[in-house]
Amino acid sequence: MVSAGKLHDAIGSLRIAAPPLQAPRTNDSAVRKARDWYQIETWCKLRTKLQPSFLEVTAAMSSSEKRVRDDRVLLDLLADKWTIHVLGSLCDHGYRRRFNAIRRDVPGLSQKSLVQCLRRLEKSGLVARTVLTAGRLGVEYAFTDLGRTLQGPVAALFEWTTEYADVVRAAQAAFEVKTADERHAA
Repeated sequence: MVSAGKLHDAIGSLRIAAPPLQAPRTNDSAVRKARDWYQIETWCKLRTKLQPSFLEVTAAMSSSEKRVRDDRVLLDLLADKWTIHVLGSLCDHGYRRRFNAIRRDVPGLSQKSLVQCLRRLEKSGLVARTVLTAGRLGVEYAFTDLGRTLQGPVAALFEWTTEYADVVRAAQAAFEVKTADERHAA
């Protein structure tokens, strides 16, 4: 089995320089653009073929490296820009909420970002999606049993944010003043 370091060195040695763009033989800009796109597309295809796949890279990792990587993926999911707000909306309304209600609860959240966030949570088993057909049509999201285990950490994070928001804002303002003074002194 290849170690991660050897695989990284092999990847580094496979770097390919982009093929030089040849001077056009005609003054026709359409012909020149087509030739340029062909060269760029060819280079991209070649570069992609020489890069190892995700499975090849993870196969070379030790089990502890894989665990750290998997844990990092989960932390990235929970630390996403909108995830905590969406989870907070679900916590505040009995662990279930309609799509548009979540969207109204979180100002500035676009429909696209909400859909992506909810799909990631659903994929991770934290939220379940139910299509409602009785009465008004709609989609409802609810915590799964695994998702309910996040209520404590999410609530603690919200409490900490509420308690220390003014202190953090004061530190940010002090930092801005300090860096502005340093810029003017330089």
